[in-house]
Amino acid sequence: MKNIQMVDLQSQYSQLKTEIDRRILSTIESAAFIHGPEVTSFEAGLSKYLGDAHVISVANGTDALQIALMALDLQPGDEVIVPSFTFVASVEVIALLGLKPIVVDVDDRTYMMKLENIVDSLSPRTRAIIPVHLFGQCVNMKALMASRKHEISLSSKTTRNL
Repeated sequence: MKNIQMVDLQSQYSQLKTEIDRRILSTIESAAFIHGPEVTSFEAGLSKYLGDAHVISVANGTDALQIALMALDLQPGDEVIVPSFTFVASVEVIALLGLKPIVVDVDDRTYMMKLENIVDSLSPRTRAIIPVHLFGQCVNMKALMASRKHEISLSSKTTRNL
């Protein structure tokens, strides 16, 4: 059996090694691991790049998902639709917050959520959808947003109609 390498981190690191090592050493020497100058600089640069005044960096994608769901003020038992083909964190944060994951099948060719599977899984308790983009592909957000029948959230704080 052949292992398939999903991401080549060694190659990515070697391309930026000098800059990464310098910034890590600077952070270690300052011992400012939380909201230190490196974090502040990163957030300011990202804010400028995105053209958004509010940027909060987090340790990882799991933390980002948890904060996003917490910002929605969902209640225990509320349902969140998530694809069956995803990293465990997508479902982990739903369960961690006492929410109910509703797992939907994906297209067997693209591994993306299919709109009809989402619509079939909606219930009166559905409050959010986590559309997972992967392999350089994006969930068809235009189609997802165009089928406005139910009031739910789509990975943002703003509630939108679906």
